Amino acid sequence: IMSMSNEQIFDRLKQLGCNSPTINENNRMHGLALIYNSELELNSDVDDMVSDDQDMEQKLLCKEQRRKID
Repeated sequence: IMSMSNEQIFDRLKQLGCNSPTINENNRMHGLALIYNSELELNSDVDDMVSDDQDMEQKLLCKEQRRKID
């Protein structure tokens, strides 16, 4: 992320839905922080979805095992 040009930072912020001013040396670090936080949130959401899927699979396995026992 740190090696991104000001234009790349601006473009990425637009992709993330931010209404960003032109990026310059005064607001560059703020722009990078916004991108970093957004990436963390996106990755966290994916992790939550994966764990939800794993939880669902575990519940289904437990139900199947209970059926076999009954």
